[in-house]
Amino acid sequence: MVPNLLDETGEPKCGLPQAGLFHRFLEGYMWPSFTGGMVTNFKSADAAAMLAWARDSLWPTIHPESINYEFMQEPLLAGEVWVAFDHTARLLDAFNTQPEQFVAFPAPAGPAGRGFMPVVVGLGIPADAPDPAAGAAVIEYLTRPYVQALVLNELGFFPVVGGVDTSSLPVGIGIEAGAVSAQANAADALPALLPVGLGERGGEINQIFRNAFDRVVLNGEDIQTVLDEEAANLQALMDEQARLAGRLIRPATGLARLTTSFL
Repeated sequence: MVPNLLDETGEPKCGLPQAGLFHRFLEGYMWPSFTGGMVTNFKSADAAAMLAWARDSLWPTIHPESINYEFMQEPLLAGEVWVAFDHTARLLDAFNTQPEQFVAFPAPAGPAGRGFMPVVVGLGIPADAPDPAAGAAVIEYLTRPYVQALVLNELGFFPVVGGVDTSSLPVGIGIEAGAVSAQANAADALPALLPVGLGERGGEINQIFRNAFDRVVLNGEDIQTVLDEEAANLQALMDEQARLAGRLIRPATGLARLTTSFL
């Protein structure tokens, strides 16, 4: 579809939020969909082929202003781009404002599956909490189907419990809900979890993925050189955090496994 759009319009009408949550596109979609993993397959042959495709086939179809886009709903509404990839909450204005002009669809499948990043939020009570019962009451309240419906309607964050009434969703949420459901229930669905476990250094792993993409696709650097160098940075980050945590990490497929949440 993307090359056809360029051929038919003569313009790069696709957009990516490179100034926004672009690292989630790389960590949650590109690497999982093309390599089957995120960290352990970072510098694999599949990753090299993916970056070559992104440089030669994908990027020529991307609107040049994408390097400045933070939220894709604005360029969609302005007509600058016709096809966009972004976080569900960052597309809502387009769907709510012009629901008849836009459709939502699951992320396209790559060679290894249909990668996407569901953000799972945990709620807990510290062991030394002064009032555990009050904490338990808050958790019980937040996970009630009625409250989960309010969160969905107002924020576009989808329920984590069953029994939520979705019969009267705002139009934009309703459009997105169909795509989210189709994506999550696809036979080739490949959920990729957030890179948790790095604490205050979480932003560093995001920058490593961004660097790998930018150096190859935007700057034209040699793919394998970039992957080797950024993989070394990634391994160093894993090793440093493992030492801090008092854990021994052994390399797997050239990189270490810190937690299964990366895979």
